[in-house]
Amino acid sequence: MAANTNKGFGLLFEMGCGKTRTAIAIAGAAYEKGAIQRVLVIAPTSVVSVWPKEIAEVADFKVTCKALLGTKQQRIRMIEDLQAFPFKALKVAVINYESTWRDGLFEKLQEYDADLIICDESQRIKTHDAEQSKAIHKLGDQARYKLILSGTPVQSTYGVSTGSWTLRSSAGTSINSETGTRSWEDSTGSR
Repeated sequence: MAANTNKGFGLLFEMGCGKTRTAIAIAGAAYEKGAIQRVLVIAPTSVVSVWPKEIAEVADFKVTCKALLGTKQQRIRMIEDLQAFPFKALKVAVINYESTWRDGLFEKLQEYDADLIICDESQRIKTHDAEQSKAIHKLGDQARYKLILSGTPVQSTYGVSTGSWTLRSSAGTSINSETGTRSWEDSTGSR
């Protein structure tokens, strides 16, 4: 088995500081650089429909985006439409956390083979043995890059924050455990 070489990053800004817009800019820069072609955004249901609007407002690169809402069959069809999109553009699928592990959808998300997975409000995957967390970790292991977004501090018990460990684990081992940061240049080897 090959070593897991995917890279992880985190935007742990306070609420209202622009995590979504920064994530869109990061995805756009990676697309323009030729590093990614497909993005999967996993978000709370309440903001799934917000992502395409933000992308349309902010993106200065070619992009097609689908909010995966509706029945399971409708969502599967939307993923297939993204996969078949005939023009050169960044392809972005946005889905809610609860749907990622459902039969049929999980397999279709694996087939979509996202280069970058963005977990908005990533504290939703802090319980490592929950079905949705397991599914998202599997999808993350498949992706080349992972980006977690959170404005919610994680509580610590006896100085050990298992939630932070899970978030760091989700983002990858490229996060400095003391400072919680690592630059894009340092982790990709480019300047």
